[in-house]
Amino acid sequence: MVAQIKYCGNCNPEVDPKRIKKILQKITFDKDENLLICVNGCSRMCLAKKIKPDHIKKVIHMFSKEIMKIEAVKEEINESL
Repeated sequence: MVAQIKYCGNCNPEVDPKRIKKILQKITFDKDENLLICVNGCSRMCLAKKIKPDHIKKVIHMFSKEIMKIEAVKEEINESL
């Protein structure tokens, strides 16, 4: 099973959760089902306040803009090869 992905309330209209999920599925190397990736759409980081660290799960908090930037950098590298 692949890592679990959880989204914030999606208050940022510039973010497409389906696109974010596709990007994360491409770049996530950890196939650990005990990994939870929390994607925050803005700087309020609602998920960081709601989801507390759990001894069972590894939790990573990311901003959707970070994920989009990773994809852009990856595309630049591929184009330069």
